[in-house]
Amino acid sequence: MKGRGILRIAVLALAAIEAALGIALLAIFLQPASDPMGAEIGQGMAMLTAIPLALGTLPALLLAWHGRWLWPALILALAAPPAFFLLWAHA
Repeated sequence: MKGRGILRIAVLALAAIEAALGIALLAIFLQPASDPMGAEIGQGMAMLTAIPLALGTLPALLLAWHGRWLWPALILALAAPPAFFLLWAHA
């Protein structure tokens, strides 16, 4: 049971850090811009940021919070940053 608790804490910490960084990026991208084109680009980047956050980080955080399916939660938490960078690179 001790290893399960360590895994749960690790997934919680990883997903919480990813969620905080994702929310910070969303706040930065949604800042009002004086240029309308810049505002549209920011909104598009915010949507690209929200995809890995909603499909990887938040489910991992919820699974770890409830202590269920910790290994799939770890995989989701570890897959979210590469997914973000792949979406960013191909935007």
